[in-house]
Amino acid sequence: MVAKPGSAKGRDLIKTLAWLILMMVVLGAVAGVVVYFRLASNLPSIEILDNFRPNLASLVYDDKGKKVHEFYIERRIWTPIERIPKLMQQAIVAVEDARFYSHGGVDWFGILRAAWANLRKRRIEQGASTITQQLARRLFLTPEKTYKRKIREIILACQIEKKLASKQKILEYYLNEIYFGSGAYGVAAASQVYFGKPLQELSIPQFALLAGLPRAPSRYSPLRNPLLAKRRRNFALRRMADLGVISQRQCRDAIASPLNTVEPERSTKKSCGAWFFEDIRRRCLKIFKAPSDESGTESQEEAQTRLFGASPADMVYRDGLNIYSTIDMRLQAAAERAVDKGLREVDKREGFRGPIEDGKLDDKLDRQHIRPGLITLAKVTGMTPDAITVTFGTGIEGIIDKRHFKWALNKKHQLHLATDSVIEVKVQDSFRADDEGPVPLSLEQEPQVEGALVAIDLHTGYVRAMVGGRSFKKSEFNRAIQARRQPGSAFKPVIYTAAIDSGMIPTDIILDVPIYMDEVNKVWKPDNYGERVFGPVTLQTALEKSKNLATINLIKRLSPKLAVHYARLLGIRSHLEPVPSLALGSMGVSLLELTSLYGVIATEGRQFKPIFIKEITDRSGHTLYTQEPEMEQVLSPQTAYVMIHMLKGVIQRGTGIRAKGLGHNLAGKTGTTNDFADAWFIGFSPNLVVGTWVGFDEIRPIGKGETGARAALPIWIAFMKDALKDEPEDDFPVPEGIVFRTVDSKTGQLATDKTADAIVEAFIRGAEPLEHTASTSQRARHFSEIDAGF
Repeated sequence: MVAKPGSAKGRDLIKTLAWLILMMVVLGAVAGVVVYFRLASNLPSIEILDNFRPNLASLVYDDKGKKVHEFYIERRIWTPIERIPKLMQQAIVAVEDARFYSHGGVDWFGILRAAWANLRKRRIEQGASTITQQLARRLFLTPEKTYKRKIREIILACQIEKKLASKQKILEYYLNEIYFGSGAYGVAAASQVYFGKPLQELSIPQFALLAGLPRAPSRYSPLRNPLLAKRRRNFALRRMADLGVISQRQCRDAIASPLNTVEPERSTKKSCGAWFFEDIRRRCLKIFKAPSDESGTESQEEAQTRLFGASPADMVYRDGLNIYSTIDMRLQAAAERAVDKGLREVDKREGFRGPIEDGKLDDKLDRQHIRPGLITLAKVTGMTPDAITVTFGTGIEGIIDKRHFKWALNKKHQLHLATDSVIEVKVQDSFRADDEGPVPLSLEQEPQVEGALVAIDLHTGYVRAMVGGRSFKKSEFNRAIQARRQPGSAFKPVIYTAAIDSGMIPTDIILDVPIYMDEVNKVWKPDNYGERVFGPVTLQTALEKSKNLATINLIKRLSPKLAVHYARLLGIRSHLEPVPSLALGSMGVSLLELTSLYGVIATEGRQFKPIFIKEITDRSGHTLYTQEPEMEQVLSPQTAYVMIHMLKGVIQRGTGIRAKGLGHNLAGKTGTTNDFADAWFIGFSPNLVVGTWVGFDEIRPIGKGETGARAALPIWIAFMKDALKDEPEDDFPVPEGIVFRTVDSKTGQLATDKTADAIVEAFIRGAEPLEHTASTSQRARHFSEIDAGF
């Protein structure tokens, strides 16, 4: 029987139901409070916002103050809200949280809508997170999709709103912290990654594209999924129009526009200056490592915290340092071109190794992106004795005429390439983008031989360019710094510097004759290149023509111990043994060491420390580290100048004569080791000293006849052509106490008007020759008499 509404039983039932509902509400409230306090009790503290230090990329600047590289865990460029365009702010609010300025951190209507959708789907699909909630999740929580995390997120969002008490400050944190994909954290970094320009230069559709990314950065990435990215961008544009941020006409125009994103940035391993920047990274880690406490009163970790407040890695990757380097990007690019070109020339002389197995063509390369000098893979479509036809990229046709594959012909002057075989090709300089027909190409192959180059400013010691090998991607080993190789004859200036500083003069006669001696329990029989001997020669000629036997006789006269002393004086720190073979560069040194040594000679005897980093500041601009140029006089200017003049002769008349065509005042020396395993050339102008090395990582011949003059010098010349473009043809300054005399290059005596091989020689005043050369017949008898005594 049903109770009537007005009856006692009906009223009791209503009371009972009311009590039950009240109890449920009370119990629910209590449970809610318990859950709240339980979840809130172990929430991360938002007090860190008082001293918030976001992870910032450390920026590397070149010698002109331009940003050229970054070190980061999270690539972020912190930008104050005042510098973020209003339209960017409005776009992100329109897409992510339209009621951002009216709620207190949580959009309850949005949560109810999302909860209903999730109940219907029986899984968590929608989150309805506000901008503040997303910031809370980013700063304090994990991205896991659970109700527990959602409640914690809500609590933190409310706390953040109360703590910061500014919607603009919350928006600033959000726009700088949120991930936008492709390694970009924050809207400023995203602008650089996707559009290659500052945030302030973006257009309406570009703002909209960025605003659409935080929801799903990988899914909507314009670099990975351009179609989905465009749909998401257009959705953002419509939201902006619906909310009155832009007009309907602006919306239509923006929807019709292309994405206009830039090509993905090349990775560090492919970018210009890779070895230089890696060396800077290593140096920074060393700079910010606390020295060990030998007394034992403080642990390494304690010392690190006291001195720097963070680990070396955290400082470099998270602290937003400003690293002002010495790199000159123009010279760096020239160095990399020169090394690549030179190694390819050396490699081609050893013959063609055949097509590339499993070679994969770049199927995204279109004609629009072809440029002269581009190297890529191509597939052979046909071949005649005079031409090879290929396709590459997106089906682009190319042609290689015989002139540009002649180097690959075998001994029978033939080359066989099967159809569909893959080869490496380079776009010729004659190519023009508007040309029709096949693209003109040349046949290439990736070199196996390695090389290195380093260039140093002589006025400051600043390292301007450095190449550590042929491919940083394949080998990060820096052959300019880390390798220790025998320098061969490139070490000879040490011996001749010791001789000049010991009182000898460039015209003194030494004997270039066969030598037999015991060294390290074996008989050593050195020889000249080409196995020729020249008898009595001047020091100048012995150095110019790189006479081994004469130089060994010179070190015997001076003593190997004196040679080691001068090597140390000039800056060599690698291990050296005082043995006669040191005259021929038998002990391993680094390219940077040897190049710096030549720099001492070039700077009138002043030794400098090569500098890669000028200054490091923190994110606020406070200086943490600085290194000023330091010069120490270790050699008299007069001795140094005589050596400069002698080394100028190497280029004017000696083994470096190929560099004479550069037309500037230059000096230098070639170097070649046994079996052509190492090829060197170190040389300098009045402003720049540059060293080059070619060889394999394992010690083996580069190839027959691959001397320093043939393998390394062309790289040096190619680089110096670019380096000297804007330099005046200055000569080396002449210090006081230097006199010049015209001498007979064969006898070393003063020349007469009948002397056939006269040269101008530099001497320290008081040591110049006084006698004129004898007549031709007398001189011939003089040499015959000496020769007869060998």
